[in-house]
Amino acid sequence: MNCGKNIFAQSVRHFLEECGIPFEERGERCLHFPERGVCLILVPIDAFDIESDFDAPESDTIYLYEDRWVYRNDLMKKRILARLGVFRSLFARKCRIIDDSQIKADSRKNLKIKDFLELYHSYGDARCKYRYALEYDGDIVAVATFSSPRPMPRCTDEGSVIVYDSYEWVRYASLPDCRVIGGMGRLLKAFISDITLKNGTERRPVEVMTYADLEWSAGEVYSRLGFKLVQKREPVEFLVNQETFERIASNKFEAKRESSQDFVKIKNLGSLKYLYQM
Repeated sequence: MNCGKNIFAQSVRHFLEECGIPFEERGERCLHFPERGVCLILVPIDAFDIESDFDAPESDTIYLYEDRWVYRNDLMKKRILARLGVFRSLFARKCRIIDDSQIKADSRKNLKIKDFLELYHSYGDARCKYRYALEYDGDIVAVATFSSPRPMPRCTDEGSVIVYDSYEWVRYASLPDCRVIGGMGRLLKAFISDITLKNGTERRPVEVMTYADLEWSAGEVYSRLGFKLVQKREPVEFLVNQETFERIASNKFEAKRESSQDFVKIKNLGSLKYLYQM
């Protein structure tokens, strides 16, 4: 049952008030957190066009879609709190790096990288060749996964062409209530170290590309890691089940063989493509 935009907004406000987090209302769908310089834009599934009338100040902005709030409620609450400064910190240097094979070989570990992503990444798991985790005190606190390489020609400033082994950084997720300081950088270095060791000196140079989801971030963390912004990716269309609030990519919808009458179309905000070359 569609909870409606009023109930959706009331639910978010009630959660914030229960947590004792002060906010200001800037129009019907914009909540501003002056202490953090953050705006939270509420996007009901029946009004996914975010170009609406609200007085949003210049600040960090999160776009919270109704289907995300309902379908992954506990995860969304923790992610919002983390963006508002309510989290525990952990330094990545205190963690142990392990890969998927080590986790699978350890019968004591019930939570695999696949399970971690299904729990804590907005889009769940995805098929990837290289899979790493940071472990602290016996538990996984962050994971990153990378694709197999593809040959990719790139033009240099001088007009010549260099062919890179191009990998995609497909997923990164950490515990939603924990900020793993230096986690992304440490996992990226582990991956680059592995492929450099395996490839040796006779293979092509390496690049890593990735995308920043504009619902949550403009990708500043990738810039700090040495990535360069190269392209904006257009919004992707999804269908949301109005009963369960499950989100399904339009290009995968036919395979579900469900009636389109039960679904409403939405679009995400798109993403930013970043590239790291060595």
